[in-house]
Amino acid sequence: MVWEYGYYNKHLEALLDLEQERISWPQGSRLATIIQGFEYGKTEFGNHKLSNVIDAMDESHIPIRAPSKNGSRYINCKSFHSINLLGVVDHQGRFIYIHVGEAEISLHPEQWVPGGIHIIADAAYPL
Repeated sequence: MVWEYGYYNKHLEALLDLEQERISWPQGSRLATIIQGFEYGKTEFGNHKLSNVIDAMDESHIPIRAPSKNGSRYINCKSFHSINLLGVVDHQGRFIYIHVGEAEISLHPEQWVPGGIHIIADAAYPL
């Protein structure tokens, strides 16, 4: 199990390094390009006609040892300790946002998504 935690830690560190250097929420012409890509593009996700979509998101629960303080904050819906990795990708599968934190996070898309624009996600995310 120790090897697994080391493996996860290395990947988390790499993602966080990328976030600081290259990952940013799309604006202006880049935002328009992504919206057009979801509506008209042929990408690794296949052909699609998804109007007014800015990105797709999902999460992964990365197992951790129970922290000595506030351990209950890191128990996820599957009843094990984890850190939540939320990834958001554009129409080409490139990360545009990453959040690493507690197992339960609060999303407020109205803070970053213009009105009339949509985020694709699975049923775990509220409408």
